[in-house]
Parts: sequence; structure tokens; C-alpha cells
Amino acid sequence: MATDRLDFDQFGFAIFNPEYEPAMVRFHEYGQISHTNMQCNEWDKVFSHWERYSKQINNGKVKSMLQNGIPTHLRSQLWKKLLGSEELQAASHFSYKFNVCAIREQLVDLGVSEYGGDMAIIELSEIESSQNDEYTKQGYIDIMHIRQILLDVGRSYPNHKMFMGESAEAKEGKAALFRVLAAYARYNPAVGYCQGMGFIVGMLLMQMPEEDAFWCSVALFERQKYLMGYFDNSLMKIQCHAAVFQRLLRQKFPRLYTHFEAIGLQPLMFITPWFLCLFTNLPCWDTVLAVWDRVMLEGITTIFSVAFAIMTVHEEWLLQIRDLAHLLPELLHVPDYVVKYETFLPIFWETNIEKWELDSLMAIVQEEFSQPVTKTNRKRRHVSENRPSQQRAKRQKTAASEPQSMFQKFINVFTPISQKVFLENANKLPSVSPRRDIKDVKVRWRRNITPNKNRTFMPGMRIDMDSPSSCDVIFKTPGSKRLSVSVRRSPRIAQKKLIPGVNTPSTRTLVCSSAKVQHSFKTFHTPTPLRQSQQKGTTKVWASPDIEMQPVRTSHLFDD
Repeated sequence: MATDRLDFDQFGFAIFNPEYEPAMVRFHEYGQISHTNMQCNEWDKVFSHWERYSKQINNGKVKSMLQNGIPTHLRSQLWKKLLGSEELQAASHFSYKFNVCAIREQLVDLGVSEYGGDMAIIELSEIESSQNDEYTKQGYIDIMHIRQILLDVGRSYPNHKMFMGESAEAKEGKAALFRVLAAYARYNPAVGYCQGMGFIVGMLLMQMPEEDAFWCSVALFERQKYLMGYFDNSLMKIQCHAAVFQRLLRQKFPRLYTHFEAIGLQPLMFITPWFLCLFTNLPCWDTVLAVWDRVMLEGITTIFSVAFAIMTVHEEWLLQIRDLAHLLPELLHVPDYVVKYETFLPIFWETNIEKWELDSLMAIVQEEFSQPVTKTNRKRRHVSENRPSQQRAKRQKTAASEPQSMFQKFINVFTPISQKVFLENANKLPSVSPRRDIKDVKVRWRRNITPNKNRTFMPGMRIDMDSPSSCDVIFKTPGSKRLSVSVRRSPRIAQKKLIPGVNTPSTRTLVCSSAKVQHSFKTFHTPTPLRQSQQKGTTKVWASPDIEMQPVRTSHLFDD
């Protein structure tokens, strides 16, 4: 169909006659999103002082501005800033223009053109593998990668005017897409090319020039925050993320999880095109752009937020579908009424998946993939976790036989075995039964709920609550000397007045335990924001559960 006879929407997608609309339906009835001069000036201020604002990204300034939208002409500049593509280009010795020339030389040797065509694909298919090996040894791109890129260029956004038909604009758009993908194959020969990259690069080419699109795609494919590991040959990371999604689905949407299990629908069936293409298959393009804005800001956690936002909106309808043949297409081709900008975006911005939770579940999945849990392994693990080894029993027996002061026993509660510090002057402290004193601390700690600084829990001991991020356990000896042991605590735990090692789990046990146990601990100890009335006198820097897992540091101080 000739493109000069078609109309295009404001994002460049063709508007077909409803009778001949292709299978990949795009939504075309968009509202005009206008931005005031004040909003544009605010974005200009952010770009002009980016070094200062980039340090405040986690504080929500840029995120709150993105929730109100960004002007179209400023989007490419924001993406480049968030990805750090300009710094990546400046630090790299890779020259895009030089490598494009090298690609063209290889294409001339092969007798094909970057503008492709069916004949070029046929000619590349007839090249023998021995000749291909010679090319790769000389530093050229694998011929199979070139052939696959030429095949996929025609499949990427076939309804967009930049890649549709045989017009001059479409031919140049396809050639630019080929050059960027081929240049990345030279940039990272270990990965080369993988299906799905064309949709990522095509989106970037719609927003910015060709070379800028290349460096932005390098940042997306190479950085851990974004899609690193998604496009390797094994596709192991996407499989792990599908397993993580399944666990989160069971936790957040138990009815949907049970429904999918009953029908036989595996998340990998619809997660793969969602995640690999970064939701570019959604019908509403203004929603896709908003999703990409947040992806650039927050990274890979955003794709989970998008997936669960879709589940939130579409849950009731999905539960009514009882057949896999109808349920899977409903997820692969999400209806436009589900992801309309006006209704979907508020739910999307309210849906958050924390990075620590994603990393924790990822560790569990990787642990299960590397060591499948069988009945024998489960029994062996139970025995090893609940029965001390002979060496540990011997160490405990030896330690029990040696006399220890009250101070040594108290410090042992707070400190892992590998980091215990025994002080030379500890023997001067009075010998008191540690079990009775610690029990007394627990009882008093639970009874005295109301905050009271410098409360004395037992003779010779008090807790200094002046610092929200640390706790000083102070012992006063009968003499004139004083011992202070600083114990690090997060602001959230400081509000709840917990003593690490006394009424919290042992740090050493948690660090040495399995990923599943660590995830349970992190989930229970998730930092929660305080209300505005509670923020007086507390720090705004929140500790993550990962910090809670670190060994507790102890220090001592004697004052004359």
C-alpha cells in the first residue's frame, strides 16, 4: 500500500481503513498534551544545572516533573542525560563513523547494500560457513548477524512512516536502523545481535539523530541498571526475571496466579515480548513514551511496575477468560482501553517495585537454578542449618569452659563470631549472669513503649537515643571508667527502639543463610517513610534492608 495515500497520527503511525486494519492495532485518537512556558523553563533550568539535579534524582524532583510530562522537543535531551550517553561516548575509543565505514566496506565485499532487499538476504544465505569464519577472524561482523538484521529491519515498526514502504524517508530510516544495529555488533562482538534490539533502536531513532541513538542503545544494552544480560544467546536473565515476576504475581495477585496456574499459562509466554521490547507493543504510544521516560529514570524495576499496573487494571477481565487460546492473545496484545494515558498513568506511577526486593528475589531464583531443591537436598539443608557441625560444637565447648566477664558476654551478643573484640580491661567489669540481664532488657524493652532518652534498663547500663542512626550502649563500672559501644541502627529501627542482637535476629545467621531466608528478613525490615510530623530531628537518608544485613560494628571508649 502506498504511503502517500495514508494519513498518519501525531506520532507517525499509519491510520488504516478499519476494514483493512492490520493485526497490530495502534490507537490513534490522542488528546493534545500542552505544556506551559513555566514548565518548559523549569526543564531548561534542570538541563542547565544537570550536575546538581542529577545528584537529587533519588529525592524525587525529576520524577515529580516527569509525572506531569515532558515537552516532546526536550525528551531526547532528557534521555541522553539520564543514560549518560555523552559521557560514555567521550570515555570510549569506539568511533561510530569509522565503524560505519568499515561496515560498508564489508557489505561491498559481500555484494549487498545497507538498504537491504530480498535479494541481499538470499545472497547472504548462500555464503558458506568457511567464508564466514574468515570474515570474523578479520574483525568483521558475523554474516549471520548481518542477514538477521536485514530480516528484522523490515519487521520493526512496519506501520510507522519512518520504516514503512519504499519512500525515501522509509528507506533511509531502515538503513539508519541497520547501521546502528550493525555498529553495535562490532562494538560488542560477544553479543552481536539478538532479536528485539530493533524495537529498542527504532524507538531511539524516532527521538534523536543516528549517532546519539547508537550511544543511547549502548548505554541501555551494557549497563546493569537497564538491559544488561537481556540479549545474550542464553536469554538466562529474562528467564530469571520471568521467575521473579511469577513470585511477585503470587504475592500481589494471588487470584490471577491461581487462575494462570489452572489454565497452564506460564509468565514467560507473555513476559518475553513485554520486557525485551520495553512495552513498545502497547497500542497507546503516549503511554509507551511515558513508560520509557520512567525506564530511563529508574531502570529495570520500571518494567515490573508496568506489568503489575496492567494486571491491576486488567485483572477482573482476565479472571473471566477460561481458555489459554484466548487468554494469551489478550496479554500479548493488550487492549487500548487498558493502557489509555488518562486512566493508566496514575496507576502506573503509584505501582512501585523496589530494587532491593527485585535483587533479593533474583538471588533466590539464581540459587534455585544453580541448586535445584530435591527432597534429599532439602533434608540435608535442614540438618545443616539446625545442627551445629563438630567444629562449631567444639568451639562452643571451648568457649564455655573459659571464664568470661559480663562485658565479654554482652559484646558477644552484638558481634558476629568473626568480628568479636575482647578488650584487655574487660576483666575489670563485674561478673553478672548475662542471661538474666539480657532477659531483663527484653522485658523492660517491651514494657516501656513510650520514648524516653537515656532510660536505664539495668544497673550500670543505659541506651543513648540522641542519634537516630546509631545507639550507644553504655556500661558504668564501679570505678571511674566508662565503656561505650556504638551500634549502628537505621532510622526506622531507631523509632522502634530495637537492640541488635537482643531482640532482633542474629546478623551472622542472616548473612550465612540462604537467599530465601535473607529475602524474608528484608521484607520484614523494609524501611517505611515517616509522616511529616515524625521527621523532626531525624535524617532523611533511609537505610535499605541490605544495610541491615551488614555485620554490626563495635567500638569501645574509656574515659578517665
